[in-house]
Amino acid sequence: MNAIAETAEISMPPLKTLLRVGGVVCRVDAITEGDKLYLTDIASTETRTCHWPVLRSAMSRGVVSLAEDLAVEQALMVPVHLRAGEQSLIEGIPVAFRTEKALGVMLTKRRWIHALQRHGVVNFNPSDFLRAAIKDVEHEFREICPYGVDALYEAARTLRRNQGDHRSLLPQFHLRGGPGGRRLDPAVERIIDQALEQAANPVSGKLRAMKVHNTVNAMVQQHNSAIAIIQRPGLVIEMPRHPDDETKKRALEVPSLPTVTRRFNDRFTPYAICVRNEGKKRADQRFREAGARIRVDHALDIVHYDDTDTAVFLIDPRTNLPWGRCWLTAGVDEHTSAVLGYSLSERPRSSESAFEAVVHGIYPKDPGSPDFSLCRGKWEWYGQHGIVNLDNASYNATLQLQASVLEFDAEIAFSRPHHPTDKPDIEHFNHRVKFEFIQDLPGWVGPKEDRELLNVGLGSAVMSIDEFRKRLMAWIVDEYSNKPCGKDGKTPREAWREQFLDTEPLLPRRRPSQELMGTIYDKLTFRDSGGLLRMRLRYQSTPLEELRKRLGARAEVWVRYLPSNLSYLYVLDPLSKNYLKVPCIEDVRYVQGLTNYQQSLILKKARLMKLRSPGLVQMHEARQALIADTKDLMKSKKLRQRKLGYQVHRAGLDVPLEELSELADVPARKPLVIETMVSAVEDMVADVDEVEFELDEEMELE
Repeated sequence: MNAIAETAEISMPPLKTLLRVGGVVCRVDAITEGDKLYLTDIASTETRTCHWPVLRSAMSRGVVSLAEDLAVEQALMVPVHLRAGEQSLIEGIPVAFRTEKALGVMLTKRRWIHALQRHGVVNFNPSDFLRAAIKDVEHEFREICPYGVDALYEAARTLRRNQGDHRSLLPQFHLRGGPGGRRLDPAVERIIDQALEQAANPVSGKLRAMKVHNTVNAMVQQHNSAIAIIQRPGLVIEMPRHPDDETKKRALEVPSLPTVTRRFNDRFTPYAICVRNEGKKRADQRFREAGARIRVDHALDIVHYDDTDTAVFLIDPRTNLPWGRCWLTAGVDEHTSAVLGYSLSERPRSSESAFEAVVHGIYPKDPGSPDFSLCRGKWEWYGQHGIVNLDNASYNATLQLQASVLEFDAEIAFSRPHHPTDKPDIEHFNHRVKFEFIQDLPGWVGPKEDRELLNVGLGSAVMSIDEFRKRLMAWIVDEYSNKPCGKDGKTPREAWREQFLDTEPLLPRRRPSQELMGTIYDKLTFRDSGGLLRMRLRYQSTPLEELRKRLGARAEVWVRYLPSNLSYLYVLDPLSKNYLKVPCIEDVRYVQGLTNYQQSLILKKARLMKLRSPGLVQMHEARQALIADTKDLMKSKKLRQRKLGYQVHRAGLDVPLEELSELADVPARKPLVIETMVSAVEDMVADVDEVEFELDEEMELE
């Protein structure tokens, strides 16, 4: 009884009364319909409704109380979400419109429109100029524009029609009905549910919100037509009694497309929609479980490495010998999209090229190198990697490669197989290499007017390795790095300079032996005449002869060689654990600039010329014949369909000594055979490369 008496004594608060609910202070701004009050939050300016019996009960229980003077002073502070100068913009807005969401939409559109006008935008027609201006404002605000060009165009037109009155930008959320309100007639709700049930049936075809809306529209029109017939003057139709007789006597309004779309999205998940429209395979690919990923906030946190087939056949200008089909392994920083390092290799998908690219990406580049002679800008990108992300392939998932990368104080990670969207930066770079760089190379014969037919021209370009490297560097430095890559509208150069404006990138504290970087393990046996023989090339030195005397005349030793330079070997002394640098004692004019791939082609050419176990004279003869064939076919425009076999090479990089025996027993991998267009010179070299040897001790080949 006392509680009822106390409740009865509380009177309705007058207008402008400040009430306090916990830490929230609100003001009574309006009283309508007898007992309905509009309460406005002073801090957020959001307005909500409350009925007087509910408010009176809360006041009697002490949940709501009159605000004190200190609370009033705190309530008069500028709301946190309002910017300077925006407080006065909300004073003339009716209280029913003052929701936090509505005010946020109005103020955000007004702010972006005024900023675009300062950048020279006048008519706001959707165009490239407007999109470029939006990118400039994004740089100025350091945030992404929340609206598209069409939404900004409509907002600018609305302002122009209302003489610049910013209140016209307020979305009419109040027309949707408040909490507990009912927007649609129950009969319309039932019609929408019936249409959604029909759409859920797989027989109905693809799931489209517009399709459901058309069905609802047809059903509502059918209902209204029936009502018009029943209510025709002079026509009396006896209808059975039904609980919804009153509903059946009045016409229904057709719900809007956004209303039906919201019901549609509530009923069907995006995955179910994709399964119905595009198939389960595509849905599983699009809505895959990506798992947790490291958030990248700074440059060099994560660098992605991947290889791609450039389909360009290169010639070594120093020896005039075929260098091979060029595979490009590049590393792209995830935060800035800048290219840090690269490696060119004739071996497809090898761990050596991945390691060479990582080393190239860590250390600074010499701007005076001949490789940068065509560049107008400067290669600025290098530094200590945080995480090196590689393809999750068998040629990368090796302890040898991981141990080599760990020497530079970097972690190594692997992306998921068949998920290129896990590393979109390097995939975007590889895509641009093929569609922007390769088609401009001399000798490329693909149709430039139709990029969809790019494969027709792949494999047609033939050029020297030096020219290819110079053109590639010029394209990366002057074109790729100066074109926005979709991240905040910035180019890789701009994003990199923002990160390193006042400091230089860090370098590894430890530097492994530079000479052993990228070398490959092999096991050789001492010759009876002394020294070592590899690829029909002799290696000898005084320290090596002393090692032979200590180990035995026919002892086996582990060596390391550089595939791009056969002028010397590194021989491991098993007693001292040091390496001996042993030079090749063949004619220096023959060995200089010779690669492992070129020497194998020379030996196979000698095999075709019936020169078994060739010496230096026979190898020189085969080399000259290979050079002559290359010169004859270099400028040929003929393209041939060719099946190329790429054998994945598993290399030993910095392998612990206890694992060397296991590495030697690794079985050979099956070649990956692809069918592609090749030039005439590459077709000739492929024929030579397919020659098989009958290996013995006097004919050691890889």
